[in-house]
Amino acid sequence: MLDLTPAPWEAAVHRRLNERPPNVDALLELFDLIAPEVWGYALHRCRDPRTAAQVAIKAFLAAAQNPAIFDDRRIPLRVRMLLLVHLDTPQHRRRGRWLRASRSPIGAGAQPVTAAPPVAAPPGW
Repeated sequence: MLDLTPAPWEAAVHRRLNERPPNVDALLELFDLIAPEVWGYALHRCRDPRTAAQVAIKAFLAAAQNPAIFDDRRIPLRVRMLLLVHLDTPQHRRRGRWLRASRSPIGAGAQPVTAAPPVAAPPGW
């Protein structure tokens, strides 16, 4: 089970991340502090080092491009970063596509099945 208690360093980093404009040094410090955990979780979910690296990098990029995700102090920073990784793993994306397709009456972009016209047997059969 994931521990939801913030690490001792999170309060200071969180305060600096919420500055406007965002503190770039705080983002770099966050990366240094939790990159191994984020990478490990991405590797566990993806089971492929190359895909895991892409997912982990995209999570940090998303955090850098949208610092407002750090506004809520109730969720620890590392949990938030792990959630970004979780939402971007291939299994999660496939499951989302499957759920969206199962909710529509004929699936996502699928055409309704119609009866095929009868096929005449070749001569000599």
